Amino acid sequence: MWEFDQEVANRFQNEAEHHIPDYHRVIDMCLDIAKQKGFSNEINVVDIGSAAGYTVDKFIKAGYQYTYGVETSQSMIDKSLHKDKIIL
Repeated sequence: MWEFDQEVANRFQNEAEHHIPDYHRVIDMCLDIAKQKGFSNEINVVDIGSAAGYTVDKFIKAGYQYTYGVETSQSMIDKSLHKDKIIL
């Protein structure tokens, strides 16, 4: 059975950036929409399938303090930029 193990987690971000079309643009668009809609920095943001936490990191850096991820792979959580913000 294939899984997001440590080997996959170690290379995931690089693979995502190079092989998922418009990876950064889609994340940036989500941030832009939140800003355009005038959402307060105090809203809850949940990233389902947060992988290594790149999107969570982007939202936190943009000031959305209540940003969390949900991830099914402990290996991805271990690699995450914000382990304390990711729910298994």
